[in-house]
Amino acid sequence: MTYPISMPDSLVAQGLVITYKVVVGVNESEFTFEDDTHKWPGERWQISFTPPPTSDRELAEEWFTFAGRLRGRHGTFLCGDPKGRNPKGNAGGTPLVDGANQEGYVLAIKGASPNVTDWLLPGDYLQIRTGSLARLHMVELPVDTDSAGDALIPLFPTLGPSIPDNSQITLVNARGVFRLDDNDISLGRKPGMDRFSFTASSLP
Repeated sequence: MTYPISMPDSLVAQGLVITYKVVVGVNESEFTFEDDTHKWPGERWQISFTPPPTSDRELAEEWFTFAGRLRGRHGTFLCGDPKGRNPKGNAGGTPLVDGANQEGYVLAIKGASPNVTDWLLPGDYLQIRTGSLARLHMVELPVDTDSAGDALIPLFPTLGPSIPDNSQITLVNARGVFRLDDNDISLGRKPGMDRFSFTASSLP
């Protein structure tokens, strides 16, 4: 089996919960209740799928065999937000990563349509790279482009390591690579009604 695999369209269209996951240490004084926080580098998406119970055996087993092909936490799959397939901003041009090994919360890009206000808007998604290296990010503030088609994009989660210069950026149907949070996935069988659910997390 070659990974990542794609989720069934019938499952993507069902109920999806998307969660920001960040790592913050908090040290609170037991005497004054004053606290000191430290933000660690780790950030990722967590997704939870709990489709409505279905009486359609073929549909339930399509979902269940998708999970089976992952072999628990061994395999990976591509997933995005079904309501965020298309950006709200202009999103024109052919954007690429501008500069290798960027880190942090801001991505420098080139190749976008020049001189565009609201080229991307908060809540728009972008995908950096493809295949097993695909990573999903969300835009946090409005993004304008300059006269050269360059822009700085504030995003979540933080940028992963070693992104090469000129890496592809996808703005329509953006997806990232995810791995199941558990090796065991269950399909609940009841007369006339099947239940299926799982959670997964994005790769750094």
